[in-house]
Amino acid sequence: MAKFWLFLLGSSFCFAADVLSIGIRTEFRYADLDHQCYLPPLAENFTLAAEVEENKITRATLRKNLLSGYSKKIELTPSEIADISSAYKPEHWVLEGWAVSGRVLEMLLWGGTDQGVDTCFPPESLETIAPSQFAFRFKGSDSNKAVFKGKTKSGKAYRIELSLSQDI
Repeated sequence: MAKFWLFLLGSSFCFAADVLSIGIRTEFRYADLDHQCYLPPLAENFTLAAEVEENKITRATLRKNLLSGYSKKIELTPSEIADISSAYKPEHWVLEGWAVSGRVLEMLLWGGTDQGVDTCFPPESLETIAPSQFAFRFKGSDSNKAVFKGKTKSGKAYRIELSLSQDI
């Protein structure tokens, strides 16, 4: 009987983990002298999925959802995971803040690719970007707006406005 209780106690620890899965929509505006576009936050461009143990994220991935049915996915590093703050609200997890790294930011900036006809993304590679990181803070489902500036590979000045919405 003691073995049964030890097994039951040990197995209960296995189920202490939870999964955070949040759909992320990007509101994106790009402008340079020759090209201007806007992508409203209608499509769920990304999914942030994470394993949570004792209210702490232990593993996380960011997946770009493509219309073709395939997806691009990156595994977040421990330092990128440490920059995510989340909270458990009744019946689901929500983001409170997310300081995105340059690698994650690059994926978010190109989120409009493969999103249909009326989409928006930079028309060419970006040579420079400032700031190179940004901390999104969420009030409810929407984040603050980030403004990025720099030069494209061909030397054009550009401006990008980006905010995130989470599906709650």
